[in-house]
Amino acid sequence: MASETFLSLIGLIFGVLKYSNQDWEEDDRLIQRLKNGEREAFARLVAKYQQDIYKLAYFKLWNRADAEEAAQEAFVRSLAAIGSLREGKKYFGFLKAILNNYCNDLRIRSKREGNPLPEYEVLETEPLNVSKPVSPEEALEKKQIIDQVRKALDRLDQDEKEIITLKHFQGLTFQEVGVRLGIPENTAKTVFYRTLEKLGRILQHAS
Repeated sequence: MASETFLSLIGLIFGVLKYSNQDWEEDDRLIQRLKNGEREAFARLVAKYQQDIYKLAYFKLWNRADAEEAAQEAFVRSLAAIGSLREGKKYFGFLKAILNNYCNDLRIRSKREGNPLPEYEVLETEPLNVSKPVSPEEALEKKQIIDQVRKALDRLDQDEKEIITLKHFQGLTFQEVGVRLGIPENTAKTVFYRTLEKLGRILQHAS
């Protein structure tokens, strides 16, 4: 499994876990208040999502300082672009897209400057020999998280493993996954996200 693909799976698992329709409805109300000039509504959104956005940034960058910077920048950019968000209930996805773009830009800029952000294979073999300093604690933390996710994947049923492999690691669309498995596209989508939630529950019990 390529490290980038594997690490993005970790971000997906932690990105789908604990929110419900009530959360999206609350976001819609908060965004409307924010558009009406109530800045405290934005503080509520930050408080609600800051830990999860930081985690998602960390799973892409594997450096605490960079993850904190990326999370803060994502919130700032989301506020600046809030007028373009038509449905407030989609704020979390909007925020994640901004974060993802910022993290990708940061990785490209770091590589261009000769300071690539750490990759999993590098940390596994040479934990301290990377262009961008990574503490032994961070290297160990990264390896432990990836090992936990690999063990969680081993606990999936064969059908669940197959849909994760097809959708995430082979990059098929839900329509293509449905054709491959002989199921409707919407069913493929439901099974995929249900499997991510199952992985999340396994990891929560393992922690």
